[in-house]
Order: sequence, then C-alpha cells, then structure tokens
Amino acid sequence: MKGYAGNTPADEKDEALELTGRIDAGRKACQAYCESCHLANGEGLRAMGYPVLAGQPYGYLLRQMTEVRDGKRLNVAAELFSAITKYNDAQQVAISASQASLTTPRSMLVSTRGMIPAEMGSKDPEASIRRVAGGANHPALGALANRAHHRALGCERDAARWPSTCDRGIFSGSPCHCSKLMDLLKIRGARRHIVTNSGQSLPAPTATAEHSLPRKCRRALLRDTIHLMLLACALLAGAVQAASLRVSCSGVGAEAQFCRGAAMDWAAKTGNQVQILTPPNDASERLALYQQLLFARSDKIDVLQIDVIWPGLLGSHLLDLGPYAKDAPQQHFAGFIANNTINRRLVAMPWFANAGLLFYRTDLLQKYGRKVPATWAELTVSAKLIQDGERAAGNRNMWGYVWQGRAYEGLSCNALEWVASHGGGAIVEADGRISIRNPRAAQALTTAAAWVGTISPTAVLNYAEEEARGVFQAGNAVFMRNWPYAWALAQGGDSVIRGKVGVAPLPSGGKDGRHVATLGGESLAVSMYSKHPAEAAELVMYLTGEAVQKDRALRGSFNPTLTALYADPEILRANPFMSELAASFSGALARPSTVTGARYNQVSHQFWNAAHDVLSGKAAPDQALGRLEQSLKRLSRGGKWK
Repeated sequence: MKGYAGNTPADEKDEALELTGRIDAGRKACQAYCESCHLANGEGLRAMGYPVLAGQPYGYLLRQMTEVRDGKRLNVAAELFSAITKYNDAQQVAISASQASLTTPRSMLVSTRGMIPAEMGSKDPEASIRRVAGGANHPALGALANRAHHRALGCERDAARWPSTCDRGIFSGSPCHCSKLMDLLKIRGARRHIVTNSGQSLPAPTATAEHSLPRKCRRALLRDTIHLMLLACALLAGAVQAASLRVSCSGVGAEAQFCRGAAMDWAAKTGNQVQILTPPNDASERLALYQQLLFARSDKIDVLQIDVIWPGLLGSHLLDLGPYAKDAPQQHFAGFIANNTINRRLVAMPWFANAGLLFYRTDLLQKYGRKVPATWAELTVSAKLIQDGERAAGNRNMWGYVWQGRAYEGLSCNALEWVASHGGGAIVEADGRISIRNPRAAQALTTAAAWVGTISPTAVLNYAEEEARGVFQAGNAVFMRNWPYAWALAQGGDSVIRGKVGVAPLPSGGKDGRHVATLGGESLAVSMYSKHPAEAAELVMYLTGEAVQKDRALRGSFNPTLTALYADPEILRANPFMSELAASFSGALARPSTVTGARYNQVSHQFWNAAHDVLSGKAAPDQALGRLEQSLKRLSRGGKWK
C-alpha cells in the first residue's frame, strides 16, 4: 500500500472520512504509551529505533497494531507488545486514524525542481492543519481542522484522476512562520511527493500538461489554511520562547509514571515543555543507546537517567552541574556525590538509591531461635540449620540462602560485597592500583563457593534478581541478598510471606571484616549537547530535590538520596524498612567505575567471569584471581586507566 491518496483504495478513504471524529480520541490515547517512544507528532526517533508513524496510511497502521496484538509479527519488542495490548479495538482504530492524520516528517520528503519549498512541504493539507491544531490545543483550531479534513478527503476523490499532480502539499512549517503565507499564496500546480511504506520518497511523474485540483477545492483549502495560520500565530505568539526538553526515563515498574508526573509539574510551573522518552529497559541496551547519541553529539535527548556505574563512562559528554547545584550536593549521600564527580565535575545528580541488603524470614528465625546473622559464618550455620529443619518438616524445596550468581553485573555486585567485607579491597582502588589478588579476596570466594549445592541451589549460578526473589517470595528460602525493591513485593497482597520478612545489612567477613553493600541507584544528567542546558539543569535540580524525592518515597517506595528524608516521620510510616537503609546507603561501596572510566564494563566482565569460574568449580580462587590480575593490568596499560 502506498502512502498516497491517489493509490489508496476508495473504501479506505471512505472509512477515514468516518473516523474524523475519532482523531482527537486517538491523540489522547496516544499520550499514555505511544508518545514516549514515537513522540507527540508521531515523528519517531530514528537514533533510538522508534519509527515514524505520522502520515502513514490508516489501514497500514491498524493492521500493524492488530498483528502485534495477535502475535502474528515475530521479534516484537516486549515494550511494544505490552503497550499495544493495553488498547482495546476502538482505541486502536482511533490511534491509527490520529497518526494517519499527522504530517509526514520533512526527513521523509525530497525536494525537486519546481516543487513547494521543502520547509513548506506536507504529505497532505489536512495533516498540516491537524498539526497546528494539535500544537495550539485550542477549540477554534480543532473545529477548523475538522472542517478542512472533510474538504481534503472530498478533494482526494476528485483528484484521483490526476495522481501525478494531486495537491498534497500545503504547509508544514512552524505555525508562527507567518511570513511564509505570502509564499503560500504564490503556489501554483507544483509537483508533489509519493512516500512509500519503507520511507522512500519519490517525486511524482512529470506531466506533459499542468494539472491541478478542482478550483473550488484549492480555494477552500487555501482559505482555511490561511485562517488557521493567522489564528495559530495569535494563539502561540507568546509560546515560541519556551524551551522544549526531552527527558529519557526508565520504563521499569512505575519509574516512567513518576518521572512524567514530576516533569510535567515543573513544565507547568515554568512555562517550558517536556517530552518523556522511554529507552530500552535492559541496562546494557540503554547504555549503548546513550553512547551512540552522545558520541554523535546529538541533541535528541536533553536529560538522561543514568545508572550509578555510568558517570565514568559518559562523563566527558555530560554537563557540569556544579554551577547549578549550589549547596544541594551536601544534602545527598556522600558516596553518591563522589561517584558522580568526574575530574572535579559533578556530571549527575543522585535521584534514588539502591544498596545490597539481606532479607530474612522473621518467623523462621524465631521458630529456630536464631538471631539475624552478623557474619557470613553465622549466616551459613543458621541457613543450614533452618533449611534442614524445614525439609524434615515437609518442605523439600527449602533452601538456606539465595543470591545473584549468574555471570553478569549482578554477580559483580555480590562478589564485590564478599571480597570487601573480608577486607579484600575493591578490585581496583581509587588510585588505580589493582588489588584483587590477595588472600582475603580468595577466602571470600572460597566461602561463597561452598554455599553452592549446600545452602544454595546449584541453579543459583544462573540466578539474577528476579529468580532469587521468586524462590524467596514463594516461601522457599530463609535468607536472600537483593535490592530494596524486593521489600514492597514481598509485602504484597499475593505474597505468601507477607508480614514475615525482615531487612538487615549484609553480614561482615568476620571479626576483622565489615558490613559492605554495593552502591546502586540512578541519577539524572544533562547532555553537553542540549540546546537548553540551563533549563535542563533546572529540571534536574527540581526532580532530585526534596519535594519530589519525598513524594516518590511516599507513593512509590523509591529510596531517597537525601539523608534528611530517612528521618521523615511520614516516609517511615509508609516504608518502615527505610529506617534500616540509611546506614547501608551511607556506607555503600561504589564499584570502581569512576577510576576505570570507559573501561569499567571490561573490568566488571573480567571480574564476574573470574568469580563465576570459582563458584562453578572451574578454577581455584588463587588461579582465577591471578588470571584476573594479569588481564586487568593489560587492560589498564600498567595502571594508567585514563
């Protein structure tokens, strides 16, 4: 099917005419899920892999949505399937009509001699009118656009006889470019575009004689367009100076919802505009996308939500927030601020915190008369005792301790906690020195390897966070290492262990050891290539401020990075476990991403593979750590990481 009226089946045009009243409903439906990826005007975001929807044929769009919903399309991203299945049939019809009514982006059109100037080119007249009406959000514009839509469709029927010169280009520039109206009045019989589904733009065949739409259609469309431009200019004259910011927020859980709400509140207070983009949920994919955009010096994203280990990787492309932060950094956990400071530049502001925690069954510890373990040795003894007792009582699926043992970043977090709690260092120290090959690090890995098959299932070597939580929340584990998010889920209405879970700091490595939790969490940063750096920095300071962080803690159980909020009575009533977290966050250990910079991903990959080899019995601790040390020396070029 071609995206061109002259080649569209008549029955589809008739159906489109009937759908005019549903366009506004489709626009509203799109705001829930579509706009976060395909943007407000359906233009998509090529760098992020989100295609153009604007101006695509109605039947094509509806068919694609239906096939995704019904599972007929293969290799569909989980986020796309989840979004589409949330819409009912009527909403999918309205969304397809709405997107089909929008203007095809200029990037999909080509300019040829004698045609309308590219900045004024549009896929169809109704599209340009709908675009202005949507931008102004004014009833008068909407009514005028609906009237022009009917006229445009009527002209399409008459113009089917002149497919090579059908007038499908009226105006797609900014609604306040009023000077273009004089050029618009001079347009006569210009050659047009044909846009295929693949996005290829082709000039229409050259005609031997000049053809055009019927005169009455041209006059009606031209008159409505001129009236619309004048009204739009009057309505929008005061809005052209406002900054328009694009914010990338994670779509995991309720993160996007809270991000959007707070950002829109800021926009309403400041008069600026904010658009929320949802990147891939997979952290590795999101990092790769950010690197692609930033290395290309793209201005497509102004504010980025970044993982705690990314400042060292992306810092050279991020704005220094120090001049905008004033005394705000002093109110956050010191470890977070240090982690986000690269070469004395504060490249990100902490947004919410994570740290490794020990979850335990309060009822089982009470039943067997055991205390919360203070050391790994105590955990091992209690886990084995309770595990054996519960199995003897009939629960053959009971295990003593579950954690994250898969060869991925989660294992780096677990293994770093074991090593550091035994006094074995931080893999790479703050001065760049490689410290991982030492007896205490070897002892830590030996202790953990002994758990596999005894108090931890062999399958733990393929566990990530959710696999560990699944076993624990099903009532089949005594202890679990996980992030704070698991607390709210364990207390959910469908949880069999609701009201039976406690939270404590992770055990120490012995008398000479210490309690260590790997620092996790997310921060907000501003791209150095943003066209509105001051406004973007202002938005970051607002989102990471006390009011927003408190609201997120109360309604979403997000862990604040502001130390004072851990003494807030309202927050502690809503989230009792947070009283246990302040100490963990204050002493949290950052992974060596700052010192190793752009090489951190390789460092972590080498570390988790070495740990996994020990846990699975493929290598002895001394052997694995020796190979790791040599590999890191080569990677660091003799200790010079940057």
